[in-house]
Amino acid sequence: MWLTLVPVAFFVLLFCTAIFEHSLIRPFVPAPDDENFLAPVQGERDPQSIAGLPRASQVSDYVATMSAGIHAAGFVYHALVAHAKAPRIQILATLWMSPDRRMIVSSGSGTVLKMASYQTQIYTPLQGGKWLVTSDNTGAGDPSRQLKYKRVVNVLFPQLLEAHLKQVAKYGPQVKQFSETNAMDALFALYDEHVQLMVKRGLARYLNAEKTRWSYTPFAGLLVCVGFFEQLGGAMLQFWRVQRKPVASPELKTPIMTRV
Repeated sequence: MWLTLVPVAFFVLLFCTAIFEHSLIRPFVPAPDDENFLAPVQGERDPQSIAGLPRASQVSDYVATMSAGIHAAGFVYHALVAHAKAPRIQILATLWMSPDRRMIVSSGSGTVLKMASYQTQIYTPLQGGKWLVTSDNTGAGDPSRQLKYKRVVNVLFPQLLEAHLKQVAKYGPQVKQFSETNAMDALFALYDEHVQLMVKRGLARYLNAEKTRWSYTPFAGLLVCVGFFEQLGGAMLQFWRVQRKPVASPELKTPIMTRV
């Protein structure tokens, strides 16, 4: 009986999270330097005014290790960003773009509700509004099926890039460039377009007039649950990788200094 209740309970939790979680369409802000860190200012939303926002000196060994591989592969560094839903989410990530603008990369880690979280993802746009996404961790997937995921779990960046380039080669002439010249702008444009598409299909809804927050509809919540177990099943085919630890510690470091 318990073996039945555990997956059911997890399914319900995942469903409730999907439909009740208020997601930011643009979830990242530039990570503040320690030297420029200021006390939170009520009513403002610049990076220094968000209470509990992690700072640049806290970048994890995981992000440093993956970023070294991304740099060695010829990608151009564009930003160090922090998740704006601090302090509940403590994530720092680097953003990169390939010289031909056919790929952007985000590599981040930290904690979500104090649980370790890490992920590096490579994105490539396709004609017709779809994207190839290659990731080194599991996730809920995408109920719209516009993000075409490939999971290669717990590997260094060269192996992740190799898997992504194989996907790119399969789509040949469908692959296109990002129109944006900055990785952060390109990632935000992807988020904007993806949420707009899901709202149009009845899979998501905006939660404010400014259209900066959104959540899944109940139907999409069910699809998210199904997608998670599909992704998990795919990851289990790589059980030897799933059992590995991350390539380096995903924990954020203690900030060097505090200035208020």
